[in-house]
Amino acid sequence: MYGRIIVGDDGSLRAPRAVAVADVAVAAFGAELEVVHVPSEGGLPLPIDDDVTVLPPDDAAASLVAHTLASEPPGLLCLASRGQSAVGAALFGSVTARVIRDLPIPLLVAGPSVVDPSRSWRRIQVCLDGSENAADILPSVADWASTLDLDVELVHVGYPLDGVRGGDRHIPPAEVEAAEQLQAGIEQLEARGVRATGRTIEHTHASEALAERAVAGDADLIALATHGRTGVARFLMGSVALELIRLASVPVLTLRPDRLR
Repeated sequence: MYGRIIVGDDGSLRAPRAVAVADVAVAAFGAELEVVHVPSEGGLPLPIDDDVTVLPPDDAAASLVAHTLASEPPGLLCLASRGQSAVGAALFGSVTARVIRDLPIPLLVAGPSVVDPSRSWRRIQVCLDGSENAADILPSVADWASTLDLDVELVHVGYPLDGVRGGDRHIPPAEVEAAEQLQAGIEQLEARGVRATGRTIEHTHASEALAERAVAGDADLIALATHGRTGVARFLMGSVALELIRLASVPVLTLRPDRLR
């Protein structure tokens, strides 16, 4: 599935998290590890030898994207994030946020709350919200799960419906669509021979609920399609992904849908 696992190392204190996650990917996929160094302000210089590829520092995000795509099939890029909020990424810029936006294939990110980046993968939590964009992550999840023999839990976070149960409670159309998407996703994965279950959680903050469920559900990875668009919409829709990367205790696999590029 992947012939090479690429780990971005900028010499910062967060970089070892990405290296540890990349090592897990190397073992899981039987791939080769490639260390890519992009010099950054405040980062420590790496000892450069034949095993380290040095990319131009002028535009780190663009360099990482181009290098990842420069093979057939492309490699799997692993990065560590310092955990900027969506506000921070919008105001000050973020290499990880830009790679998430521009990379047309899955990206694996280890955020600052990852507890054990060397943990083996057995179970993946997939975030769905009922939208067509969110479902775009499912083919990649099916590939990962079938290749690595992973269990899958599909999770939707819905806004609390005032604690009312049954009777004449009005269920918003978006929640109906999300429930239908969960069931369709389970069927899609099971058709590929993947073990899959679904769960709906009521919570006022999606990223917090998803991070908490990953712990309760013993997930080793979280996967979601990012909803990045342009301008203000990109900032608002991308906030869940960036916040989840900041909060999650396990690495996050992201994919930006083709239709939003």
